[in-house]
Amino acid sequence: MLSNWSSFVPDLIVGAVTGSLVALALYIFERRAATERRKAEARAVSRRLVHPLLMVLQRPRLLEDYTSIVPIPKKSKRALELIENADLDLWHEIAASDLTANLWRFRSALWDLETDAENLHDAVRRWSAIHSQNSDTANYATAKLLGAPRQYLEENFADPATRPIIEGEAKRLLGSKFVKKHAAAYRRARGRVERAQESLVQVLIIEIRARHSDA
Repeated sequence: MLSNWSSFVPDLIVGAVTGSLVALALYIFERRAATERRKAEARAVSRRLVHPLLMVLQRPRLLEDYTSIVPIPKKSKRALELIENADLDLWHEIAASDLTANLWRFRSALWDLETDAENLHDAVRRWSAIHSQNSDTANYATAKLLGAPRQYLEENFADPATRPIIEGEAKRLLGSKFVKKHAAAYRRARGRVERAQESLVQVLIIEIRARHSDA
């Protein structure tokens, strides 16, 4: 009886340690399996995103729109939708790469552009509502802010009776400190989007070429 009791405690310890080691091994295995599954999902997302996104970003803009600051251009909006549908934050967390970093920067730049475009649009409309006597002043100023050429302005604001009034009011509108502040922020945001897009396009091309070489 004493010999049985003397071996009971060591056997109990060995069993507990063995059980703990088995449980730890199972936990590590399950974690690794889960990580591999998430990486496989990230690769699948990458395959679904890369080519369509590159096609959108390389699509030429045939007609410039000088009528509205918001929403952001359709091409940028579509690119943002593709990225947001890709669950980028999770993808970057589990499989960070040059591609996900560039996607993250481009998405952030587009978010900033949306915010600054809204702010500039509101600033133009607010100034016009308070100070303008002509409803076309905000439209003329918007076209100027978006870089409309002289020919566009002459064709779309051709009435000789109202043209001098609109031009004078638009000049004061664009000279407003409040509008100038938001216009500067908007231009900076557009610059960040353009730079981020250029970098992203190069990374997307490299990604596609690498996949073709591995095929």
